[in-house]
Amino acid sequence: MNKRSFIATLLVSLVPLLCSCGGSDLGAGFVDLPHKTAPQVAQGVAGVSSAHPLASLAGAELLASGGNAADAAVATGFALAVVENSMNGLGGRLQILLRDVNGNMVGIDAQTQLGSGYKGPWLAPSFSGVEIVGVPGLVAGLLRLHDDHGSRPLADVMAPAIRYARDGYAILPGEVTRHLRVEESIRSDSTLAAIYLDEQQSIRAAGDLFQQEDLANTLQRIASDGADVFYRGDIAKKIADDLQSRGGSITYEDLASYNAKDATTVSTYYRGYEIIGTIAPANGTAIIAALKVLSHFEMEKMTDVQWASVINQTMAQVMQATVIDDPDDENYQQTISKARVQEFLLEIERPNPSVVRQGPRRKFTLPDSQSEAMHVGQVDFSGEANGEFSHHTTHHVAADQNGMVVTMTQTLGPNFGAKVMTPGLGFLHAQTGGMPTWLVDAQPGDRPRTNIAPIIILKDGQPFMTLGAAGGFMIPPAIVQVISRVIDQGYALPEAVAAPRIAPKLNLFTASFAMDEAMLEMTPINGWSPEDAEALESVGIEVTSKTMYSLLARVHAMIRDPDTGRWTGVADPDWEGSAAMVEGL
Repeated sequence: MNKRSFIATLLVSLVPLLCSCGGSDLGAGFVDLPHKTAPQVAQGVAGVSSAHPLASLAGAELLASGGNAADAAVATGFALAVVENSMNGLGGRLQILLRDVNGNMVGIDAQTQLGSGYKGPWLAPSFSGVEIVGVPGLVAGLLRLHDDHGSRPLADVMAPAIRYARDGYAILPGEVTRHLRVEESIRSDSTLAAIYLDEQQSIRAAGDLFQQEDLANTLQRIASDGADVFYRGDIAKKIADDLQSRGGSITYEDLASYNAKDATTVSTYYRGYEIIGTIAPANGTAIIAALKVLSHFEMEKMTDVQWASVINQTMAQVMQATVIDDPDDENYQQTISKARVQEFLLEIERPNPSVVRQGPRRKFTLPDSQSEAMHVGQVDFSGEANGEFSHHTTHHVAADQNGMVVTMTQTLGPNFGAKVMTPGLGFLHAQTGGMPTWLVDAQPGDRPRTNIAPIIILKDGQPFMTLGAAGGFMIPPAIVQVISRVIDQGYALPEAVAAPRIAPKLNLFTASFAMDEAMLEMTPINGWSPEDAEALESVGIEVTSKTMYSLLARVHAMIRDPDTGRWTGVADPDWEGSAAMVEGL
């Protein structure tokens, strides 16, 4: 099958993902929402897994037309900035980790940066307002990835995102819920209201057409003129003039001097696998430190409850070290040192060695890779909210058949970021300042740390698995658990992602993660059981049960069969995303 034929096959097979935008029969195109038919588990020689089917399709289109993993990742990233614009966007930030075709590891830090006029932090968290807006990093990060590693013209790579923004797409239930959670902010701001309210001045319903003309125009300018127009051209002047007029801290000079920096990588070997992440402002250090601790335990022999107990105790300590005690992570080598690992080990209550796993591991319900996503109609996006911080951030992964692998996480911070939009540009600004827990010593020009942690795993020097997650403080625990489920417990990646998770509880008043307190996923599908909760209580871990799907992070991942070279893409079944894989390149 030639490339052109394959593209046609791909588009036909994924036709439910496409809206009949621009036609006379718009209504018919929005009956079947894309997440209802897009596969959450799929296989191919290359592909993408992301939190939205249309974004995954954008990346797959680039791969199918001859692009590499970098092209696919950039196409997916810009598409996510359109279709999940409540969680990420051109005014946001991202962290990238890439393995190039020669085996080199490359990290890119495109964190938002505090303006030269920043005067924080505040005594209490601030989730909105121009004062907390930082210099956007996403555009610089995506364009650097494309410039350094891409193979297709930028106009081709950005074409799907521009199409989604200008022609529109069927808005998904999760995005609708996020709009509803900030409805008051939307209605109080004329710029937001003009975009996020329909003609009847209502929040759109799932399946409604969502067009973003201003955003399409901004994307088109970037596709034509590159980073200069955004950071040093008239877009930059609009951003600076708007924010300055409202008391913001960002100047034109702040934008003009911004760049996507090299990110330092950090790695360790775990049971023969090389685990690679990036350090501050990303938090790959927490992943590496946790795995160094877990390597001292026979995780494969533990019951599920024992395993969860050790995971929780470990993650509480490494999160305390990397998030609270050492927020800048400048001394990451100390955090992952042998001496510090020994300190962590001394604090962990070891499982009773006489109690070991008996019988086969439990099975987890998986999505049908050929038809419907697992939780369609079952995920309650509006249920148990976690304030403005619930359900933000998005992650995606891409890989090609030549050995290039890309994993990246994009975010605005809380839902809708700073709730600020410069008129005429179509994108939200991220929250960057205003969070005193980890901004106590932040100065103008700093890039505040994040729990984002894109990860690549090698086996015998070759790509084995890549993953990352969305979900704030839940990101490192979720990643560590998926890695351990695969390597220690022998689960296939789809089951490892679907399995229930545990996370240490953060006490915001004491600024501490508790080793003896945990949040537990107790959802009807693939959740921990009441018996599991009781068993954890019996070994001294106080459990707070959570019944909302996706609350303990959303993982997107890919794994490679070393014998065939084929990839399996997995989208978290607790979300609306998909894997889009390609063949016949």
